[in-house]
Amino acid sequence: MFIDRVNRRASVQALKDSVCLLKEGHSMVIFPEGTRSKGKGIGEFKKGSIRIALDAKVPIVPIAIPGTSNIMEQCKVGFQKADVTIRILPPVTTHLDAGSDPNVIHHQVRERIIQALNNHHQVQSKSVS
Repeated sequence: MFIDRVNRRASVQALKDSVCLLKEGHSMVIFPEGTRSKGKGIGEFKKGSIRIALDAKVPIVPIAIPGTSNIMEQCKVGFQKADVTIRILPPVTTHLDAGSDPNVIHHQVRERIIQALNNHHQVQSKSVS
């Protein structure tokens, strides 16, 4: 599912279609920043990335992928060979009680990914020295 950033109506429809697919049992990979972030940092998550799972009432399985900045950042043209690790984190439930704040889930998912990235970089630093 691709989001057309220029056409708001198409974007809204894509989000609705995504919710339907999840409710039908399909899995979906969402890049919550909405774009590639440069460097080892992590950008802000788009609200729609979490909203889809909330509306479909499906858990979010956060995934951290440390090492991706080495693929493109150090090479001006094309891609560079680099080690990349994929860390699949524990699921985050999206069931909200009446009056619950969806921003809490948004924050929880983002913090789990940041923590996994930080832990990876600490382990890498310790193993090199």
